[in-house]
Amino acid sequence: MIKKVTIVIILLFALFAIPSIGDAREHDTFSVDLMWSSSTLVPNDYEGKSLAIRGSTIDVVALSDHPNRKNLEYNWFLDGDFIGFASGKGKNGYSLRVTNWPSFSHTIKVIVVDPTTIESQSSIVSIIILEPEIDILHPDPVFRGEPVFIRAVPYFFTEINLDYNWSFNFQHADGSSSNPSTLILEIGGSYTLPDGKLDLIVKNPKNPFEQTRKRVIINIE
Repeated sequence: MIKKVTIVIILLFALFAIPSIGDAREHDTFSVDLMWSSSTLVPNDYEGKSLAIRGSTIDVVALSDHPNRKNLEYNWFLDGDFIGFASGKGKNGYSLRVTNWPSFSHTIKVIVVDPTTIESQSSIVSIIILEPEIDILHPDPVFRGEPVFIRAVPYFFTEINLDYNWSFNFQHADGSSSNPSTLILEIGGSYTLPDGKLDLIVKNPKNPFEQTRKRVIINIE
C-alpha cells in the first residue's frame, strides 16, 4: 500500500512540476518585425513617411520581443541574396543604398535565430522606389497687374540645395536670387488669356538622375 501511495505522489509531482512541451514552446516563441526609414528630405511640417528614391539610403531595423536580443543571430537578405557582412550576432540593423529605378522595389528579409534553442523567426518588407516630388503653392486666381508670390516645396530629394528652373507659358522666369524655390510672378494688364502654364523643373546638381517636374495652370482675372 505504501508503494502505491508513493508512486501516485511521484506521478502527481511530475505532472505539475514539469512543463508540457506546448508550454515550453510558447515560452520560447518570439516575434520579429522590420522597421525602415529613408534618408530623403521632407518639409518640417510633413507628417508622412520619408520615402525612398534611387540614390537614397534605407536603414532597416529588426525589432524583437526576445528577452536576450543581443545574443540573437541576424541573417539579412537583399532581393533574395544573403548579405554576409551585415549578418551575425546582435546585428539587428542593415543599411543599403538604393540602386533600383523608380517603380521597382527592394525586398529585405531577416531570419533571426536564437542559438540556445535553435528557434528562428523571420520578417520581410518590400520597399517601392519612387521619384522625388514637388508641390507648387500659389494663389488662385491671380489678378492682372498684381505681383504674386509662388513657392515650390520639394519632397524626397537627397540634397537640400537644388536647382530650380521656372517658366511661364514656355518663357523662362527667374526665381528669387536669395531663394530660387520662390518666384514673384506679375501678369501684365495686356495679358488677355484666361490662364497660363507655369512649369518647374527641380534637379539635384550632384545627381542628374534625381529630378522632377511639374506644371500647374494659373487662372487669371
